[in-house]
Amino acid sequence: MEKNTARPRKLDTIRRVLCEGVSLNRFEAERYGDHCLNSTIAELKNRQQLAILSEWETVPNRFGDPVRVKRYWLELDGQDNQGSGPGGTLPHEQP
Repeated sequence: MEKNTARPRKLDTIRRVLCEGVSLNRFEAERYGDHCLNSTIAELKNRQQLAILSEWETVPNRFGDPVRVKRYWLELDGQDNQGSGPGGTLPHEQP
């Protein structure tokens, strides 16, 4: 019997993370193997009809300089649920 060793696609991984109530920006998505989060979000919204919300936030880039990015989260049960990201902060709590 052959083992299925296929890794999950990034689309499936990001969908799972969002369904767990986690919010993500493009830098946090790198931890899950997604290097172009905006494209993944577009596919989840347009092809899979997921209700994904977003807002702009300012975070430090790898050099410590501020950069604006979008934070995405899944709208659960018709509510504007902003799940905490890997850093444990909500979008409105960003400095």
